[in-house]
Amino acid sequence: MLTARTVLLVVVLLTLSPCSDAAPYIPSECCFGYVKGCLRLANLVGFYSTPRECFSPAIVFETKKGVKLCANPKEKWVQKAVQELKKKVLRASCGSDAAQTSGLRQGKQVQPDTNICHHGESHSHSHRAGRHRGRRKSHLTATMLPARTVLLLTLLLTFSLHHSTAHFTPVECCFEHAQKPIRHPQSFYETSKDCPKPAVVFLTASGDEICADPEKQWVKKAIKRLQRKI
Repeated sequence: MLTARTVLLVVVLLTLSPCSDAAPYIPSECCFGYVKGCLRLANLVGFYSTPRECFSPAIVFETKKGVKLCANPKEKWVQKAVQELKKKVLRASCGSDAAQTSGLRQGKQVQPDTNICHHGESHSHSHRAGRHRGRRKSHLTATMLPARTVLLLTLLLTFSLHHSTAHFTPVECCFEHAQKPIRHPQSFYETSKDCPKPAVVFLTASGDEICADPEKQWVKKAIKRLQRKI
């Protein structure tokens, strides 16, 4: 007869084994570009590091609007932002200051925002920007642009801003492929061409995302079945 401790150990191992098999085949986020400039600490709510398997190390900051932006961990402002966010989490978890905790719950800023950017750079940049705006204003006053040209410039500027922001957001990549066929996949998508390994990510009925090798025959058949449903 098995003892109660042995039975409990076997149950725990059987419970953890499916998770450990599926864990390596889950897509991870990687960054292929860094955001330019310094982000305001007041707009950041969290951060995390990309996996070591990614080509470029990065810190991903999450903003209040839910946007994820990649940053260079070697930048001084990035290191300062990480330290300040760690302090915020520590203060919130400790709850030593009741007034501060209640202020955070009400969405009020208890302490002034820490400037993680260099004052000298900000001042010189704003000064140069002010002079540039002044010259641009006088230039536009002297010569008015046609409406078609203004519309074209606006569209080009909007597209360039969207493209640059998308380039600095993390991309899902796969580093391991599932060896066995996936039962009843609901949908699929391909990972980015920037990723080191090509992969197809299947979404299962339970909501899990599993990486698969696009060259495998069972993967190609599963993709064809899903495409017929569409």
